[in-house]
Amino acid sequence: MIMSPNIDYKTLAKRVRAGFYKTRLDGTILDYNNALRQIFGFKPSKELRGTKSQKLWQNVEERNDYIQQLQEHEKVSNFVAHLKKVNGEKITLLLNSYLRTDDKDKDLSYSEGLAIEISDLFNKWTKIKKVKAKLKDSEKKFKTITEESSIGTFIIQDKRVVYINEQFKNLFGYSQEEFDNLKNKNFFRLVFHEDRNLLADQMSKHLTKSKDALSNFQIRAIHKSEEVIWLNIFVKRIEYEGKPSILISVFDITERKKLEKELKESAEKFRRIFESIPDAFLLVAPDTTIIDYSGEDDQFYVSPKNFIQKKITNFLPEDIAQLSITSIAQTLKTKKSITVEYSLKIKDKKKFFEARHLYFSEERVGIFIRDITEKERNKQLLKNTKDKFKSLYEEAPLGYQSLDSKGNILDVNKSWLEFFGFEKEEVIGSWFGNYLAEKDKPEFMQCFVKFKEDGEVHDVEFRVKKKNGDIATVKFEGKISYREDGAIKRTHCIMYDITQQRRLEKNLRESEKKYRTLFKEALNPIFIVDENGNYVDANKAAAEFLECKIDDIIGKNVFDYSPPGYEDKQRKEHSPFYSRRTLKTGYFVDDKVKTLILNVVPFQFKSKQFLYGIGQDITSRLKTEKKLRKSEEEYKEAYERANFYKDLFAHDINNILQNLHSSLELCKLYFESSELEKANELISLMREQISRAEKLVSNVRKLSKIEEEELTLFGVDLIEYLNQAIDLTRKKVSTRNLQITKKRFKDEIRVRGNELLLDVFENILDNAIKYNDSDTVKIQIYVDEILKNNKPFVRIEFIDNGIGIPNSKKKILFLPGFQKEKQGKGMGFGLSLVKKILRTYNGDIWVEDRIKGDFSRGTKFVIIIPIYNL
Repeated sequence: MIMSPNIDYKTLAKRVRAGFYKTRLDGTILDYNNALRQIFGFKPSKELRGTKSQKLWQNVEERNDYIQQLQEHEKVSNFVAHLKKVNGEKITLLLNSYLRTDDKDKDLSYSEGLAIEISDLFNKWTKIKKVKAKLKDSEKKFKTITEESSIGTFIIQDKRVVYINEQFKNLFGYSQEEFDNLKNKNFFRLVFHEDRNLLADQMSKHLTKSKDALSNFQIRAIHKSEEVIWLNIFVKRIEYEGKPSILISVFDITERKKLEKELKESAEKFRRIFESIPDAFLLVAPDTTIIDYSGEDDQFYVSPKNFIQKKITNFLPEDIAQLSITSIAQTLKTKKSITVEYSLKIKDKKKFFEARHLYFSEERVGIFIRDITEKERNKQLLKNTKDKFKSLYEEAPLGYQSLDSKGNILDVNKSWLEFFGFEKEEVIGSWFGNYLAEKDKPEFMQCFVKFKEDGEVHDVEFRVKKKNGDIATVKFEGKISYREDGAIKRTHCIMYDITQQRRLEKNLRESEKKYRTLFKEALNPIFIVDENGNYVDANKAAAEFLECKIDDIIGKNVFDYSPPGYEDKQRKEHSPFYSRRTLKTGYFVDDKVKTLILNVVPFQFKSKQFLYGIGQDITSRLKTEKKLRKSEEEYKEAYERANFYKDLFAHDINNILQNLHSSLELCKLYFESSELEKANELISLMREQISRAEKLVSNVRKLSKIEEEELTLFGVDLIEYLNQAIDLTRKKVSTRNLQITKKRFKDEIRVRGNELLLDVFENILDNAIKYNDSDTVKIQIYVDEILKNNKPFVRIEFIDNGIGIPNSKKKILFLPGFQKEKQGKGMGFGLSLVKKILRTYNGDIWVEDRIKGDFSRGTKFVIIIPIYNL
């Protein structure tokens, strides 16, 4: 609100219907208007001049703050004051005033201004709006564009901003320099993007004097903080410095918009509440004319079409109509709600109603009408059951007592008297504490104070003393009934004898203590789980077994400890879960598997199901058994291998010796017949058989070495060993036509291996020659470097034109003794030796058809070996 020391507040108060006041600083009222009298609820005959205003303030400090502002600034703007009416009702006023100083006598200084009631949020907004509208004429005397104005103002000329006042800058939170940049670059960036066209269009219409131009409209803008604010825009075409310009005045109405939204939501909320009320509703005038209604036809005495816009006396029975007239008059007079009850005969049935009269305004009273027929019937039923209740009360199996506000006994029932052993006349009027054990009396007094504060009590226990001196434990449940003035009328408590229960609980606690000691100190792991398989307790031995703390186990599921890949299997072993069983189960603990023999026993506690598991750690025993089994298997395997070597060695040596024997007999005959050439051939054959025997012995030794000890591996030159194997093979078969072709060879390729690599290549080449019936034995050797699982390997292919290997034999080709089945051409060790050697290198060997799908066209042996990296 723009304040001016020259404002005639008394005249302005009449125009805006606001309260006018003129008071000295000491609170003496000098002048006022009728509106101020009405605000405070003074009677028209009451003269206020000369009285003190202090008694109208709710808070002395707040009035002192108001006086201090007047003295410091000589004015007060929009001061929110909390005052009260003569009847004590609290009100909130918005004060705007100036300090008038008497030059001759400063003690005669006074304040003069307006007081607007803002107790209601809606009235606050509407009344402030009216005051602003009425003050507009007074504010016109100030310059339209001035730095003292509280209105944001800017001028646009030739599509440029030529003037911005200080209030406009403050409105958006920008500095002078920032606004200078906006004026020169993109001033319209301040406007919300959806509203920019509206502002531009209106400015254009004002410049062209269009009839469609709006002088006042609302837009959204963007504050420096990027928050959206609402502005009320006043646009006017003016001449500025001799040129047509647009003068735009801006008011921040963001708070008003929020208030409008809140009011709308509040109205909608009130509407929903009102519509949800099941009662019938009438809105009546002071003369009892029905103005409006809400409800169904069957909720009214007559159909709404027969009473709308009519007086109550026109359709209600005379006695009911008179009761309603009186109630409406009282509501208008007292402005307080009044409720009356009455009965009407509708369709030959007597029905009861409750009518609540509410003050809406001086011209309106609302009446909510509720059918309470059922309620009245219940009252009658309640009345009829009082005698029955009294009988039940006396014969109830539970003790009942009623105390006054001091704890004195007002009433007890028959069960109470039988329990304590007293007659009724002995206890009525006595203090209940007299019947308590001595140590429980202080606790009773504290509890009784809290009982009176809370209005109810639950599960309170005391030890009581019977007439015969016995001590018992009882539990109380109770509530308090009150008089109409809010004072305590009496207590109502039910008493339960829990003496036997407490004895059992004490025995149970002692038993549980023993159990807990056994549970905690047991050497075997013990677990308790709920029906969902979650651990609820475990002992020290269980925590040691799982290598953690007990708290780390609680809450976990039993299958959280399943070894990787075994959870489904263990779930099947534990099914059905809630059953008695004994099973061997594994636990995955610290990257290792530990095993328990677990005895599982189901039990119930407090209506819940649990499982009790006692375990025996057999991890060490299993390891010992495993080592024993492994040792037995190794001995068995060594024994079988020794027998195999023995049989195979004997078989092959017998063949060699038989060949040597036959050759010697033939050689003897050839020498006798002088056929020396044929004898020389037999001597060569015998030498070959001796070589075979040496090879057999070498292979057996190498196989034993591979199986019995770990071979040392290092970087060897694969090409060197391959060339050696080729040279040795050529010398051994000098009598046959042999072609060995090398492809894609390097000078050197170092692989991870040892000297046995030569035996690998020799055996492959020997097989390619032995199982080849062609006139010319052709062997092609390819050497390549490859990647397998992102690791470097060397791949060697031996491709021959031999008799080939059927698919049925490919799978067993590398098993020990396979060549024995070929009846004579091999020693039974060659390819199995190759397979074993390559496995020690982390390599591999397999066989393929030279021509895919036709094994008879030759064979391809493929070897891969890891490349050696330093």
